[in-house]
Amino acid sequence: MSSCVKRFIVSGLIAAGMLAVGVSTASADIVLSAPTVTGSPGNFTWSYTATVSTLEKVSSAGASPAGVSSTDGLGTSANYKDYFTIYDIAGYIAGSAATTNALFTPGAQAAGPTPANILPSDTALTNVFFYYTGAPEIVGPASLGTFSYRTTFGTSVSGNYAASDTNNGTSVGDTDNKVTSTPVPTPTVPEPATLLLLGSGMAAAARAARKQRGRVRG
Repeated sequence: MSSCVKRFIVSGLIAAGMLAVGVSTASADIVLSAPTVTGSPGNFTWSYTATVSTLEKVSSAGASPAGVSSTDGLGTSANYKDYFTIYDIAGYIAGSAATTNALFTPGAQAAGPTPANILPSDTALTNVFFYYTGAPEIVGPASLGTFSYRTTFGTSVSGNYAASDTNNGTSVGDTDNKVTSTPVPTPTVPEPATLLLLGSGMAAAARAARKQRGRVRG
């Protein structure tokens, strides 16, 4: 077998493996929309709509594998039912997590909850989560409502959200986990022109202060 053919086969196997990984990480189907951002500097509301897809459901009977600790170390994932977490909310305003769906309970903390075997990007910033505590189960396809929080920042960066829901298709009752990207708040960075003006102003102030000291000494 030629080296070219070997490289082609190896490349195909790698691509297939990557595709398989992609399918497994996207199996959970609590899906968030891109957020809408409203408000004014210092008090912005970030709102996401969520849906559960066909062959999936949300249940209060438990989330990722029963008895397995979630990666945040806060106990079993089942403590959080079926849920999703939005990671790294810069400027989060305490107590502002809310939802239009009374069957979900909001929360916020520095870590997780995170489904087992999921590795989202997660820093020390606050994470917002919503877990299902209601009955009956919500069977997809269905809208789950609007989920929101408030923050001091209105600009965005690509972040992560993770979801844990219950399979309602070929593996009924099994837990499906996924992690994917979503916009999250980030501190506003001044434009270069603004930084230049700020620097010029500081320099002018420093010159004025030196002149004032010189007059006082004279």
